Amino acid sequence: VGHFPFRRICVEYGADITVGEMALTTNLLRGSRGEWALCRRHRSEKMFGLQLAAGFVDSACKTLEYIQTRLPHFEYDFIDLNVGCPLDDI
Repeated sequence: VGHFPFRRICVEYGADITVGEMALTTNLLRGSRGEWALCRRHRSEKMFGLQLAAGFVDSACKTLEYIQTRLPHFEYDFIDLNVGCPLDDI
């Protein structure tokens, strides 16, 4: 788990699985460019997971539906759905 440049270094050293930084579903739904940037995948990442943090079922569902229906080119292999994080922002 880490930011984009760190994950690229990890892949160079043999990491097979990488996970993006935790993105807040509420910020993704608001269209925050910075939050969407956390979900970027580099072409060298063989197996990539999105890490999404959701405090409410509806925001999690809306975000996942948006990704599936409106972003067909968006590439990921799995989703790590974080619903137990004690962050105040969630």
